[in-house]
Amino acid sequence: MEHFYVICLDTAYRVKSASLLSKGSPTDTPVYIRHIAEAAFRSGTDKVFVAHNHPGGDPKPSAKDIEVTLHIKEALDALSIQFLDHIIIAEDDYFSFVAEQLVRGDFTKEQAVRASYRTGVMQPFFPGYRK
Repeated sequence: MEHFYVICLDTAYRVKSASLLSKGSPTDTPVYIRHIAEAAFRSGTDKVFVAHNHPGGDPKPSAKDIEVTLHIKEALDALSIQFLDHIIIAEDDYFSFVAEQLVRGDFTKEQAVRASYRTGVMQPFFPGYRK
């Protein structure tokens, strides 16, 4: 099953919170931008990135992944919440929208992956995970 997370960071890019927002099917999970914004407001941060898994093993984003990511960025920009990246985890690989220049950000894919490792949120989906 796909799982979708939001990770909220403080001004020093330390993880303040990590929340599972949805669980879906093997090929899809619902994403509600309102829940992403609420998580940021609850944690008192203005920096977030999102992450989800692809159980099929290919981290390449679907057309829907790209569309949703662009909508998330647009909506969060309007709320003055900095959208840092969207990471897709699949088996022993991952995809970063920022690294692939599908969205702009000042947060590197390595920082995003390290932050998701520190929280442990992606542990079930990344076999090589070591905390």
